[in-house]
Amino acid sequence: MQFTGRIKMLLPVIEGTTNAGDAYAKREIVLESEPNDKGYTDEFKIEMFKTGEHISFLLDGFKFNVGDAVSCEIGGRVSEYQGKWYGNLNCFMLTLVSKTTDVTETVPAPAPIQNAPANTPATAPTGSADDLPF
Repeated sequence: MQFTGRIKMLLPVIEGTTNAGDAYAKREIVLESEPNDKGYTDEFKIEMFKTGEHISFLLDGFKFNVGDAVSCEIGGRVSEYQGKWYGNLNCFMLTLVSKTTDVTETVPAPAPIQNAPANTPATAPTGSADDLPF
């Protein structure tokens, strides 16, 4: 799906390692649409997830700021676990439409996460019935 709107918030990059030992980086971005004819906007959170040589895009090559107008390709993914459905919107390509001139800030980065699980575990889930395998 194609979306064009503005970046409302940039969350910090999180780095980690999958259960298979592969390094990854991910960043969540809150997007806001242009107002519709009644003045309402849509807001949603997307995730950019990169592995391998593509990690450098999120670590060094990410040149977007809050307020920038962007166009992006978005895909959805849902998973079912114990009768409940969980969803995520993923951004596959982010393109700058126009830069903002405002000074912006991002949310402070959390401590690095080590051995974070991949999207789907290689082993059966353990723990309580509320633990999610993805």
